[in-house]
Amino acid sequence: MQRTDNCYPLRQAKDAAKSLISRMLPGYDQVAIITYDYNADHIFGLSSNMISATLSVDSIGVHDDAPAHYLPWSYPNPIITDTITYNLFNPI
Repeated sequence: MQRTDNCYPLRQAKDAAKSLISRMLPGYDQVAIITYDYNADHIFGLSSNMISATLSVDSIGVHDDAPAHYLPWSYPNPIITDTITYNLFNPI
């Protein structure tokens, strides 16, 4: 799957994260980066290296759309309540 930054809300989130990092003081403040979509991924450990932290944010791949099996019209959906199938969460 090709990942780009065409998803406007998530691109804004990455820009906000980089803006926050740019205001931190290297050698004093520390940052760690964890991403989540289907799973939580620890992509940058707690560090005061703000340049590496910014590069880690840049490397985050943004999903442009949900995989087909998570769409509500895709059956069987993995979340089943009683006899009705629901898509109860946004997987992105």
